[in-house]
Amino acid sequence: MTLNVELFKNVTTPVSKVYMDSNFILTLFWYIQDPTNRLYSSSKKFYEKLRKNGTLMWTSILGLEEVIWIVLRNNILDDMHQQGLTGSISDLKRNHPTEYINTFKKLKPLIQHTFRTFAAFGIQLHIPTPFKINGRNKAERIAKYACLLMDSYEIEAADAFHIAFARCEGTKFIVSNDTGFQDVATISVYSYYQKS
Repeated sequence: MTLNVELFKNVTTPVSKVYMDSNFILTLFWYIQDPTNRLYSSSKKFYEKLRKNGTLMWTSILGLEEVIWIVLRNNILDDMHQQGLTGSISDLKRNHPTEYINTFKKLKPLIQHTFRTFAAFGIQLHIPTPFKINGRNKAERIAKYACLLMDSYEIEAADAFHIAFARCEGTKFIVSNDTGFQDVATISVYSYYQKS
């Protein structure tokens, strides 16, 4: 059992600043479509608790890109199947470029809607500032810290970069339903799940 995890239902007063992982942000999107899902509704309630508390909620450009890609990917695959096409998105791009471009054009309103919905959530987008710390390139520092995390823990590269972004911006708390974060000793995690 990890000691750095606090379940949503047990949080009485959240901290003042949190990094929002993309999978948590996605549950807010999915709640709109399915408010009866326990994970989505619990995530939505916790999000409302953060807002009520005045917690600064932020993510990186990486987090936003992952949200947009997952929304886009799922809809590209649905559209491919409706056209009777099989395979991966890479296959579609390579073997059916016209269909891929037409699918992408159809999905532009969805992408714009995703941006607007994200903005309505009040989650700030941050890039590392200042770009230099004590004369060192901050982006390089983030990359090195992410590599150190991957060496130290069984963690995916994207998760390591999320943690590195958060820690280099002075944020210790990450909101995520991804249990991959829960073994990392340098952060605390708010989550619906607790790793066994």
